[in-house]
Amino acid sequence: MVIKDTTVTLEAGKNYTALLMGEARTGATNPMRLVFYEEAVPSPGTQVALRVINTTGSAIDVRHYKQGATAPASATWANVAPLTRSAYVTVDTGVYKYNVQPAGGGTALFTDGYFLVGQVAYSTAGTGGKIDIEAFPGTAAAGSAVTLIVFPRSTAGARTPQTTAFTVPAATNVWDRRPPYVNP
Repeated sequence: MVIKDTTVTLEAGKNYTALLMGEARTGATNPMRLVFYEEAVPSPGTQVALRVINTTGSAIDVRHYKQGATAPASATWANVAPLTRSAYVTVDTGVYKYNVQPAGGGTALFTDGYFLVGQVAYSTAGTGGKIDIEAFPGTAAAGSAVTLIVFPRSTAGARTPQTTAFTVPAATNVWDRRPPYVNP
């Protein structure tokens, strides 16, 4: 079975994203498609860059907020269309959560989660100020870029699981940019 047949050109030193998303059923409102694009991830400098990819069949609003706070009334990314990606926003380093709602607001689509936290660079020796462990990308490590990918619920009537965990959308994180390496 061929799902998608296409040719892409890859160049050394460039980053790309390839996502196969949408519905494979006949007559689907959001038919399956391969999305392939070159990544132009901005350098957030001493901050962190965040964005959202919506792989669901409906527009969504996504709010980001620091751990310990409540989700703001206004969406950071409003009306992210189905099968698209948002622009990046830059924020200070810290631990951030996200809240995903239908476009225009309403009840959250699932329990709020965390953006990829990461880890700042540090030394296991504890003295001398030399870094011997690189930073892991995430919202705690300046210079990182993180993407939240929102997935649709399992298709009702499909052979995929229909248990409670699969009847609501879900999300995961990927990093798009590593913090700069600090050479000891």
